[in-house]
Amino acid sequence: MTALRLQSEGVDCRELSPTGEVSLQLGRTLTRSKEYITFTALLGDVMKLERENKLPHQLVVLQNGGSEADGQFSRTIRSHLDPKRCLQTVVVSPFIEELYHDEAFWLDTMAGEVIMMSLPGERALFMEQRKKQRFGDALIDAARTVCLGKDQRPVLLVHGDPQCVFNSQVNGHLLSPLEKDFRISWLPFSEYLLFYWQENGADITSRRQQLHTLHTALGSFSPFPPRFQLCNRQRIVNWENWQAAMAATDLPKAYMPPQQPGA
Repeated sequence: MTALRLQSEGVDCRELSPTGEVSLQLGRTLTRSKEYITFTALLGDVMKLERENKLPHQLVVLQNGGSEADGQFSRTIRSHLDPKRCLQTVVVSPFIEELYHDEAFWLDTMAGEVIMMSLPGERALFMEQRKKQRFGDALIDAARTVCLGKDQRPVLLVHGDPQCVFNSQVNGHLLSPLEKDFRISWLPFSEYLLFYWQENGADITSRRQQLHTLHTALGSFSPFPPRFQLCNRQRIVNWENWQAAMAATDLPKAYMPPQQPGA
């Protein structure tokens, strides 16, 4: 969604090609077995791009201040680019914390929720509409259109690491075929962002209200809980229960996770 918006604003912005077997194998040759498979895929995608594109360009890789792995992704990618003298590539790695103030990025995220929750055969149409006009004012109207869809398939909730959920090569092409028999309620990335921003001290009141409006407009197609506060409260309870279960085991304290902010 962000790429489409930037293209409409005259920016030559392109998405990385979907991860394929070639890029995944390339990533494996540059990593050890203990790296996250999501990073292996990302590194392979980047290095495959560098083989094919010699023109100057910027590569955007999001990171956050609370995850050691995410913080290292951009630096590790740079460390593989430098020996190959890929001087035409500039790695830009904005912090997710700072994107809270980017209203356009937030609208892109919510537009993505609407498209992912639409029926598979209608997503291309919504994407074409998105190319012709921004979803800002028309976002709720698009959500109401999705709500009018008829679908009797059982609902399957799919959550997890976004880079696994939305990367078919990483999840073994498991999820997409399931849409033949199930209506998949995909991981709401906007909700993922709200949890993260809230834990980092941001006032998410207005964003939460926007998601509630979107939830209402999507009706039975909504992937969101009726009340974000209840979902957040349950998350904290689950986290505390997990910590209590870990404390009851014989594992050394060194294996205990750090205290979660806000828990």
